[in-house]
Amino acid sequence: MKLEYAKADMLAGYGVDSTKLLTEIELGELIAALEKKKSITKAATTHKTRKLRHQILNLLAAIGIENKGNTQVYWERVNAYMSNTRIAGKTIPAMTDEELEKCIRKLHMVKKEVDKRLQDEKHWASMN
Repeated sequence: MKLEYAKADMLAGYGVDSTKLLTEIELGELIAALEKKKSITKAATTHKTRKLRHQILNLLAAIGIENKGNTQVYWERVNAYMSNTRIAGKTIPAMTDEELEKCIRKLHMVKKEVDKRLQDEKHWASMN
């Protein structure tokens, strides 16, 4: 769910449409609920899921999606590439373990094509 819709739903529970209209107690409750949701979401990410995501990021780097640190530009490139329907159709955090595994297989095929293309270019360059 997009954040702006989630925000509207959360605030509707207090009968307001802006956090400015919340009392300090209500605001504290809302913050506590968000922190609890964040910790549950983080705990739900299993070791297997993290390992699969790591494999995807390594494959992306191997096929030329630059991995120059944890910058917003880098993540925009990764998300744009992964959102392509021929690759995954969604971002990495939105994928299930099964989808991550399927994507890894696709990325291995892409890497194989990239490696073959580079090898062909080297071959043709050596012929000249």
